[in-house]
Formats: sequence, structure tokens, C-alpha cells
Amino acid sequence: MYSNLKNAIKDVAGAVLYCIKLSCKASAFYTIVRIITRFFISFSAIFLTFLTSKTISALTMGVAKEQLKSDVIFLFALILFVNIAQRVLNELDRYCTHLQNMMLSHYMNMYIMEKMANIDIECYDSPAFYDTMEAVKRDNYVITTVLWNVFDAISSMVAFCGIFVVVSSYKIWFALVIFLAIIPSAVINQRYTKFIYNWDLKNIKEQRSMGYIQSIVSSRNHAMEIRLYDIGDYLIKKYSNAWKVFLHKKRNILKEKTRFIVVLVMLPEICMVGIMLYLAFGILEGRNTIGDYTLYSGLLGQLLMNVITLVNAFNNIYEDRLRINNIRSFEKIKSVIQDTGKRSVEGDVSIEFRNVSFKYPGTEKMILDNVSFRIGKREKACIVGINGAGKSTIMKLVLRFYDATEGEILINDVNIKEYEISSLRKCFNAFFQDVSNYSFTVRENISISDYSNREKNDEDIYECLGNSEALEMVRGFPKGLGQYVTKSFDEDGVELSGGQYQKLALARMFYRDSKVVLLDEPSASLDPEAEYKLFDFLTNYCENKTAIFTSHRLSNIHLAEYIILLEEGKVVEKGSHEELMKNDSRYAQLYHYQADKYMK
Repeated sequence: MYSNLKNAIKDVAGAVLYCIKLSCKASAFYTIVRIITRFFISFSAIFLTFLTSKTISALTMGVAKEQLKSDVIFLFALILFVNIAQRVLNELDRYCTHLQNMMLSHYMNMYIMEKMANIDIECYDSPAFYDTMEAVKRDNYVITTVLWNVFDAISSMVAFCGIFVVVSSYKIWFALVIFLAIIPSAVINQRYTKFIYNWDLKNIKEQRSMGYIQSIVSSRNHAMEIRLYDIGDYLIKKYSNAWKVFLHKKRNILKEKTRFIVVLVMLPEICMVGIMLYLAFGILEGRNTIGDYTLYSGLLGQLLMNVITLVNAFNNIYEDRLRINNIRSFEKIKSVIQDTGKRSVEGDVSIEFRNVSFKYPGTEKMILDNVSFRIGKREKACIVGINGAGKSTIMKLVLRFYDATEGEILINDVNIKEYEISSLRKCFNAFFQDVSNYSFTVRENISISDYSNREKNDEDIYECLGNSEALEMVRGFPKGLGQYVTKSFDEDGVELSGGQYQKLALARMFYRDSKVVLLDEPSASLDPEAEYKLFDFLTNYCENKTAIFTSHRLSNIHLAEYIILLEEGKVVEKGSHEELMKNDSRYAQLYHYQADKYMK
């Protein structure tokens, strides 16, 4: 038991120090002010009890004496001063608490966003990471809660020590009885707190599942299918059933805890009444005065309240320290992609894969298997193959979103890991198959790809929109470039089709200047006319750039000087279109599959 208590105290101390450290980072000034105000508020309560007992003693000695009248006036003046000071300190504490909570919440939100913005892409492939991320987002508030409990504990500890000294000078067993009476409920509470939180962590997947159902029911992306298939009731029932099972299990644990605690919390109240009776009999027997009764009953009442607050604060911090550990473990997640390179990418860019194999973390299947090819400076390459062949994975490896499992990737004949990641990615521009757009204005949607470039203006944006066949669409918006995309933040916002979103994403790509262009199925959602115009523009756009693009439609390979055919993660053929057609092998077969459709 001693070992468990020692570990509990160590864990609580660690959580407290961590939270105070974060609090000081968010606002050292308000942290210090809150500690000081809590310190003085605690002493003022003890001092007020002492003044009240002295006043009662003076009044019971007789009001006719002139000296006593002046003493009473002085005591009342002190009581007034202490009450006013207490009110002022309480308001100051509320003011500081409110501002500090805002600053701390902002600090934590900024920290989580910065962490998420820079963490390895591979983390998003792990269910365990999603569990940790969900726990951190859910438990983020706990930093504020722990601090509140820390300041409560500081206040209670100061008051407890002061009262303990005063009461012990009269009867030390008073203070010891009250303190010891609290311990049983505290121990039981601490044990169940740990058990409940571990149970919550064990069942976090069920909680995440319920959250997911909530999100898809309220998502615009799923709205049409939910209504078409009439699955709203099914999803709600699925959520409700999961919640009922979760509630039933949680309620059984809480019932067991409550039964123990209800019995044990009676103990300190019984002890308190016993001490009050002892003091009352002392007055009747002439051992104590009414002032003594007022002083000690008041102090013991405060002692009991402060011990309860202290124990509850300890238990709350103990419970919250488990959540704090989640945040700390999230903080310790390190990137596998190490930015240790010192080189900068200079000039035009060549790309080479040498015997590259790759499998996604946590899986055994090789997505790329001993892949080798070279794309020269300013060369245009097309990677073709059926879905799942590994085309998009090559894009991710070139951008160092992942590192190759085996082999090496060279940029300008230098291993990709020798370059600073920021320098490497700065020379690339990419259009990803999973189109991302933002619920911002059209202007922000385009300029966000090169937001720090102050030399560009709206004319540049219009040019990019024209090149992506989106100019007429935007000119038709009531607010032009200031039009919000989606109605998330503006009821006059526009909802776009898949093809329109793709045109917007292409314009964003064109806005950013780069040495290398990566295009992953750039025409997947475009109509034939827009597709033709896009590739006609890309011919000129990519003229002085290295370019890699993927496409299911082999009719678009006219842009490419070099073609790589992937199947099941392996390079099956590579060369120019004319060379591959002469080989009359797999590439020619796939080409004829599509070409023959248009010949019929």
C-alpha cells in the first residue's frame, strides 16, 4: 500500500508540474497572480474566523465598558477590511482565471495544430494514432481542470497548515481525527478513479465509433446517400445501441464506487459532530468560552472543508493525471521522417529510383517491389497502370511523405535524405488524386499554395483560373474571388460539383511556381472538353519543368516523353510510347483496350 501511495503521489506531482509548466508558457504572469491571490484568500478566511471569535468574546464581557466599545469598533473595522479584501481578491482571481483559461486553451490548440500539421503522414495510417489523437482532443480541457485543482489544493494546503497549527495548540487530536476520517473515502475514490479511466481508454474505440456515426449523419458528403437509401434511422439506431451498451457497463462501475463512497463520507461528519459536542460540554462545565466555541468550531469547519477540498483536488488530479499522460505521450510522438539533410535543391531536377521497395507501416504487402527508373531534367514521364499498382505511392515517396523500405531515391544524383525537407518540397508542385478544397474564399483557395508570395495579385489568380478552365465559373459568382466555397461560414457560399472542385484545385497548383510538377490523375473528374484544354495547357506549362503524371486514360500520354507501366508494384515496361507500342506487349494491350472503344 505504501508503494502504491508513493507512486500515486509521484504521478500527481508529475502531472502538477507539467500543467504548471504549460500554464507558465501560456501566461506566467496570470499563473503567479493566481497563486498569490489564492494564498491570501486562504489566510483571510482563517483571520476572519479569529476576528469573529474575538468580537463575540468582547461582546459577552459586557457592552458598557468604554474600552470594550473601542475594541469592538476596531474589530468590526478589521472584519470590514478583511471582507472587502477578500471580495477584491476573489474578483481578481476570477478575472485572472478567465483570461488564463483562454490563453491556456489557445496555447494547447496551437500546440495540437502545430503537431498535427507536421507529424508524419504515416501516422494517419494507424488506428492506434487515431485513438491517441481522439483522447488528446477529448482530454485537452483537462489542463485547465488540473490547474484549477492545483490552485484549490494550494489554497487548501495553506489554510490547512494554518488551521492545524492553531487547533493543535488547543487539542491536537481534533485536527488528527478530522484528517484521518477523510482518508478511507480518498483511498477508495483513488482506486476507482484509476479503474474507471483505464476502462474508458480500453473502450475508446467504441466512443470513437459513436463519434464517427454522429459525424456522418451531420456530414454534407453523406447527406444524399443517407436520404436515398433511407438509412438515417438505421444509423441513429446503431448509435443508440452502442451508447446503451456503453452506458450499461459504465453505470455498473459507477454504482459500485458510489456504494462505498456514500458510506465512507459519513465518517468525517460524525467526527465533526462529536468534537462540537465536546466543545459545547466544555462551555457548560466552564472550561471554554463562547468565543472559544466560535473560534474552534469555525476553524474545524474550515479544516474539514479544506481537507475535503484537498483530498478531492488530489483525487481529481490523480484522475486527470491519466489524461495528462495521454497528452504527454502524444507530445512524445516523434517523426520517423527525419529532417537531417543539409543540402538545398538547386537548378533543374532529375529523379531516379534505384531498386526501391515500399510497404506501408504496419502492413506486410509490398506496394512497390524493386522499382527502378530515371526521369531526366525537364523530362516528362507518365506512370500508367490499373488501380492499386502503386502510381500514387511513387508521388508520396518523391515528396518524402514516406521513406522507401528498401533501395534509394535520388534527386540530381544525390540521395533524397541529404536534402532539407523544406528545400526539397519547395521545388515541387503537386495535384493529388484526393482533391482538397477549403471553406474559405476563392481567393484564399487559390493563393494558399504560395501564400507568402507578396508579388502576386488578383490578376495572377485570374490567370490560373483561366488555365484550369474555372474562370467563367468564378466570374459567375456574385462576389467573384471573395465568394466563399461551401456554406460552412457564409450562407451565400457556393457548393461546387466534383469537376468544379477539381478545377479550383488545379488553379491552386498553377499559382505556385516550381521546378517539378506531380499530377496524380489530374483530369479524373473533368468533362472531355475541359480535359482536352487542360492537357493542351499542360504541354506549355511543363515545357521547362520536370513532370510526372499518372493517368488511367492512355489517350493523355502524348504529354509524356517517357512512360513507366506498373503492375502489382513492379515496373513491367518503360520507354517512349512508340517503343512500347513496337514491343506489342502489356502496354500495347492496355492501349488497345481503350483505343478500340473509340474505333467502334
